[in-house]
Amino acid sequence: MSDRLQQQSINSFLAATRKHIQTLIEHVPQLYRSLHEQLPDLEPVKLLEKMPLQIVEAMDLPLVATAFCGPSGAGKSTIFNLVTQLKVPAGGAVRPMTHASLVAAPEQVIGDIDLTLLFPGFQLEPMNAASDLRNPGTPCERLFYSTYPHAPDNKGLWVCLIDIPDFNTTHRENWDKAEQMIERADSVIFTVYHEAYKSQKTFDILRRVLQLSGSVTYLLTKIDPKSCRENASAIRNDLIACARNDAEFQSHRADGETLADFLEKAPFFYSAYDNALTLDGILPLANCNEGFYDHIFGQHGLATILKRQLQTIAAGRELCEKTCESARHRQHANKQKIDETDARLLNSAARIAGNEFPVFAILEMISKILEENRPNFVKRLFLPLTMLGSGLRSVFDSVRGLLGSPRKSEGIHQRSVLERERMLVEIERLVEDWRRSASYDDLNYDRCRSIAGSLATGDLPPVGNEWEKHVEADLRKYLQTNPNLWIWIDVIKELAKGAGAGLIAADIVIDGGLGTMGTLSIIGGCGALSGVLSEMFTLMGLREHIKEANREWVAERTESYDKHLKDNLARPLFLDKLLQIADNLNPDIIASCESACQELKEISAKNGTI
Repeated sequence: MSDRLQQQSINSFLAATRKHIQTLIEHVPQLYRSLHEQLPDLEPVKLLEKMPLQIVEAMDLPLVATAFCGPSGAGKSTIFNLVTQLKVPAGGAVRPMTHASLVAAPEQVIGDIDLTLLFPGFQLEPMNAASDLRNPGTPCERLFYSTYPHAPDNKGLWVCLIDIPDFNTTHRENWDKAEQMIERADSVIFTVYHEAYKSQKTFDILRRVLQLSGSVTYLLTKIDPKSCRENASAIRNDLIACARNDAEFQSHRADGETLADFLEKAPFFYSAYDNALTLDGILPLANCNEGFYDHIFGQHGLATILKRQLQTIAAGRELCEKTCESARHRQHANKQKIDETDARLLNSAARIAGNEFPVFAILEMISKILEENRPNFVKRLFLPLTMLGSGLRSVFDSVRGLLGSPRKSEGIHQRSVLERERMLVEIERLVEDWRRSASYDDLNYDRCRSIAGSLATGDLPPVGNEWEKHVEADLRKYLQTNPNLWIWIDVIKELAKGAGAGLIAADIVIDGGLGTMGTLSIIGGCGALSGVLSEMFTLMGLREHIKEANREWVAERTESYDKHLKDNLARPLFLDKLLQIADNLNPDIIASCESACQELKEISAKNGTI
């Protein structure tokens, strides 16, 4: 395949991945917001965000970003200066010499290059003087650029050379700057002196370089001139042996090769200790047949770019897959907490609502409707009371007897007092249950007391009017089709008159109880008034209507208290946080990210041999 066709194939591959990469860039950070405490250093989309959208070229040739990377004192900036003929700070006694990265582009094509395409996500700024690189306050994202002369124009590529700050000094911000350029570079010249090649930090950075780069060149510097090649070979053999014995170097690259294998196949150069080092003093040791300068500019540009893109996608995808897996576990656990909380709140709300029912609100509705349908005086005059049999007279007598006895006020309570007493009990129950649970270990006692206290002394949830409208409509429909029921008006009025204000209710045994929408409530069950009301409603044919109204009343009060407890207790304590996590860990978003990862895996597998 010609270079032009290969370049088109790589760009087609990148275009095919773009939609799925964009899905991950857009949605994975939302998932990660709820996972940051568990995975503080993950940064799942950082690699993908800084991936070029396509091959960047000048004069129909691709640009390859090649970075000099290594620990302090290895001579990488000195060698960078030898290659580019620039004069970046190098070789000084005080370390680190620089605090920013510099990219040097070929002078011949600088006017044809858009460096923002080659380095997306970076703040590019021209280097006015070498001292620009010495500023410790330089942001991580800032990348200085300059040009170098006489770049070879017959190698089938243009090379942008990058000098990276040291990664092993006490200036930790330089570590981040070095890693950012490692994550972006197509190829890396890993420069290390013999006394630092086995340090833990050097090994960690080497592993990262092998994981991400399209190609890696290992350059070992400052070797004792005596037996220089033998010492370099011994160090290389030891380096490879250490990598093969390190489990982290057994992870695989996108092409299936292990990091240790990739290291062993990497071009290996060395140089003796020399205060006047030249490029000719950098010699090949393994996997290379040309001089160091020719090696830098003789890379297989398109193959290197493709490998780096595949590595970036693979590494970025793995981070996103890890995020999705953690998000699924967290989402499931979070949903369980929310469901458990909802169940506890609903149970508490039901206990607060109890079975009280506004029966005298019902009686007032019935009385009002019957009054509207009451026949004129003449018709009432000639309609004897006995027309409806002995049932009405029996109930009337029962009401008279009840109202004349001490039992008429038996079990009467004020609804607001009754509900508040129950609510206080439930608040205590809920807070103690939540604080005992390991799932809510961040509930501070003082904060719980403060929020619970405000709820306990605050207003109760008001009674809505939807229930009354619905029940009145149902009763009106029934009573208008049974006009003779007007004769019960006197019984209802007698009962209301004898009871006092009329805003009372009795708890009777018909599928729950009866209570009041007003200010009073009777509880205790099976009282004398309960029996009278039960008998009256049965004779009027309203038994099932009253039972249904009772169920709706209890449901309405339960719903009101459920919302009241949720909004004023659970949410400020912990539920708002759980709901925010649920919003961040939307199952549909997790699924779309998982699908994008799978698509990237399949596309990469098809294009790994372009």
